[in-house]
Amino acid sequence: MKFWKLLRTIGLSGLVSVQLAYAQDASVAELRAELEAMYVSDQAQRLEMRAVAQKFGHNSAEYHALWATQHVADEANIKRLVDIVESSGWPKQSTLGWKAASAAFLVLQHSTPAHQRRFLPVVREAVAQGEVRPSSLALLEDRVLVGQGKPQIYGSQLITDPTTGKNSIQPIADEMDVDKRRAAVGLEPLAEYAKRFGVIYEAPKP
Repeated sequence: MKFWKLLRTIGLSGLVSVQLAYAQDASVAELRAELEAMYVSDQAQRLEMRAVAQKFGHNSAEYHALWATQHVADEANIKRLVDIVESSGWPKQSTLGWKAASAAFLVLQHSTPAHQRRFLPVVREAVAQGEVRPSSLALLEDRVLVGQGKPQIYGSQLITDPTTGKNSIQPIADEMDVDKRRAAVGLEPLAEYAKRFGVIYEAPKP
C-alpha cells in the first residue's frame, strides 16, 4: 500500500528519480568505504617501517619484509585507483570526504613514476576545482620531476642513505626562492619541513 501511495504522490518519473538517488547514495557510500580501506592499507606497513628502521636498520630483513608486504598492497591499490578514475573521475573530497580523497592521493604518490606522470594533469584539474589542496599537488609535482632526474620545485623530496639511514634533500631549482613557492601553496618553510626528517636545512644566502 505504501508503494502505491508513494507512486500516486510523486508519479512514475518521480519514483525513478528517488530510486536513482538511493542507488547513487549507495554507490558513493561503497566507494567511500573502499577508498578509506585503501588509506589504511597504504599506511599500514609504512607506519611500522619507521619503528623497524630505527630498531633494526634500513637494510634489515625485518625492514625488507615490511616493504615486500607494502609493495603488494601498493600495486593492488593503484590498479583499483586507475579503474576508479577511468570510470568516474578523480575522487572528490566534496562528495566522498577527506579520508577517501586523501587515500586517492596517497596511493598515487606511492605508485610508479609512470602512473604519477599520467595522472598529474588530472590532479591539477582537481586542484582547480577545489577538490585537492595545492600543497598536495606541489608534492606530486616534485615527485614527478625527481623521477625524471630534474631538480624539484618545492623541496619536498628527500633521499635516504641505505647505509646510514640519514636523509638529505634532493636538488632544488631556484633554491633561493623555494620558501616563497612553498608559502604560495600552503607549505611551511623548508627548514621546518626538513627538521621532521632529521635534516638541518639552511637556505642559501643571497
